[in-house]
Amino acid sequence: MKQRSPLEVCLPLALAVAACAASQPTHVVALAWLNAGVCSVGYRTLNDFPIDRISYRWLRGPRRVALWVYHLV
Repeated sequence: MKQRSPLEVCLPLALAVAACAASQPTHVVALAWLNAGVCSVGYRTLNDFPIDRISYRWLRGPRRVALWVYHLV
């Protein structure tokens, strides 16, 4: 398994934020993309996703949001 770097985990969140800030149409597309990810994930919690050697500190606190968006995208 490949080890994920913090930059690789945070990049999808940064791109989603940049898309939302760029313009209204890209904001709608980014939210639709994340909504499709949420619909496909369904009832799974973040703890059910494969960790791929990600540090357990990413499962708690504010880093949890970046990891969640990483798995959705």
